[in-house]
Amino acid sequence: MTKMNSILQLVCLVTFISFCHSASLVRRSVDGSASTPCAVKKMRMKIYEPGCGVVTVITKGCHGYCTSSSMYTNDKDALAIDCKFCKPKKTIRKMTVMKCPMLSKKTKVIAYREAVSCQCDGCPS
Repeated sequence: MTKMNSILQLVCLVTFISFCHSASLVRRSVDGSASTPCAVKKMRMKIYEPGCGVVTVITKGCHGYCTSSSMYTNDKDALAIDCKFCKPKKTIRKMTVMKCPMLSKKTKVIAYREAVSCQCDGCPS
């Protein structure tokens, strides 16, 4: 194992243990911070429903880097942009029950979407 792989594995284990499958998944940005590729990650999401209030659910979303770039082109005197963002590729429907003290029915089932897989895709124009 090379010295660089050893360092990356250490960063992976200490900083991003919930995402890392191998040291090759961790990259360093220009400012020295570690980042991970576009992948499914556990997240907290607040759901608001009138008459019920707010509930926080633990769900899965997409988070991480996707390669984007921009470059000035002399021939067209313009900026060439290649923009990508991390988004869900596949989702599933999940449900949670909310307490609704201001409604006649004291509970309500709320549906939301959860990411199963993620991908880098072109930015909307």
